[in-house]
Parts: sequence; structure tokens; C-alpha cells
Amino acid sequence: MYGSEIWYRDTAIINRKILSLQRNALRNITKTYKTVSTLSIQVLAGINPLDLSIKFHQEKFRLIKLKTDILINDELLIASNVNVPPPRVPPWRGRRIFWNIGHSNVNMNNESNFNYYTDGSKIDGRTGCGIALFRGGEEIKTLSIRLNNDSSVFMAEAYGLLEAQSLTDSTTPVHIFTDPMSVLKSLEVVNDRFQIITDIKTISEN
Repeated sequence: MYGSEIWYRDTAIINRKILSLQRNALRNITKTYKTVSTLSIQVLAGINPLDLSIKFHQEKFRLIKLKTDILINDELLIASNVNVPPPRVPPWRGRRIFWNIGHSNVNMNNESNFNYYTDGSKIDGRTGCGIALFRGGEEIKTLSIRLNNDSSVFMAEAYGLLEAQSLTDSTTPVHIFTDPMSVLKSLEVVNDRFQIITDIKTISEN
């Protein structure tokens, strides 16, 4: 219901009014008798109780728009850890990053080349990513980054790529080697599903 994120309060009176409105609409759909319970009509129509749907959207509004941490089933959801798709942009404004697969023509032993290798993984419920920097075939730096346990492998691989970009000097050409196909495919898409993909594209263009 429009604006329910603002006006809704989880009280018995408001919930009864909401379910009463839903009941009238569902009875017109299912053509049931007046004596049939609201719960039964909801089951027949395959529609969730309206008060629960409103509660869901209100909590989602608090989490995503207001950036407020919420508690669901004794589990705390941290607003800053929730991945929210960035706003959709017109196709003509979309950005793509193209990449090469297979053997590269980059000379690994060229001392003027900075080569980054990135990867992400999830083992025993622990998620993280790793970055290794080589120059002229010699290892210069390695970095391991621990992510939240609820982070996906996709996010770990994308974060490793983002961190490798942030470590590079904008005046020095670098090569980044990585193997997460899902992340690479996301870089080719015009509209991004994840903010981290948008961030990777932004850094790549600078």
C-alpha cells in the first residue's frame, strides 16, 4: 500500500483494518461465502496476508533507504553490509569493460609491467579474497582480506578485483589477472546489479 513505510504501525486495530480491506478484494476474486475465514481466502488466492507484506516492505525501507540495522528472527542485519543494486541508467549511458580470455600477450618477465593476480573463495563458512603483485616475474606484495561470513564468493572475487584497482598507481599501466567468470560477465553488462561492479567500472575509467 502506498506510503505504508511511513504511516503503518504494527497495532491490532491497523492490522484488522488492513486485513478487512484485503478480505473484500479477495472475496471478489475467489467468489467465496461470507462465512469463509480470511486466512482460508488468502490460501485459496495464493496471496500473502497484507499486513505481513506491509511489514516486510517497511523493514526493507528501513534497511535500504534509512540505512537502519534491523533484527529478524534473532539475526541482526547490518545495513552497510546489504548489497543494493545501483539505480538503472539508460542504455546509451551504460558502461562496459571488455576483457581477454585464454593466453595473454603480456610479457610476464618485463620489469616495467605490474601484474596483479586476484581471487576469492569461501571455505568452511569463511569468505575472503587474495591479491598478489608481481613485477618482472618477482613477487612484490601479497594481501589477504577477510570478508563477512555471509558474503558470497561473487562478492569476494569482485572485492579482490576492486582492491587491486585501488592499489594501482593511476600513472603506471598495470595488468590484472583474475578468473571469476561471473564477475567478468557482470563487467560486460550495461546495467549493474551490484554497486561493487559500478565501482570497478568507475575506477577503470579514471
